[in-house]
Amino acid sequence: MTAVLRARTLGKKFQGRWALSNCTLDVPAGRVVGLVGPNGTGKSTSLHLASGMLTPTTDTIDVCGGRPATGPAQLAKVGFVTQDTPSYTALSVDDHLAGSRCRSAHPHVDGASS
Repeated sequence: MTAVLRARTLGKKFQGRWALSNCTLDVPAGRVVGLVGPNGTGKSTSLHLASGMLTPTTDTIDVCGGRPATGPAQLAKVGFVTQDTPSYTALSVDDHLAGSRCRSAHPHVDGASS
């Protein structure tokens, strides 16, 4: 099994309190996976760690064969949109991408609108 996301005893602490602890997870390539659970169980923290928006307090996480957000090549392998990301109905997808850092982090985005 090739894992696109692999976490080993991953943990994140904020102000002395664990938001995520002892998380071990493998997400196989070619699978769609949902993180489900009540508020406060570490779902968003896990995704922020996987995208490189946060750094782990303990242990490791690998995404697409590397550490999250370690450079442009690694950033280009991961797409992440949070639930709070604003979108504007008057703008096309191309307009949204042009106004973000997406093109610089994802050079394969060609700018074509649908």
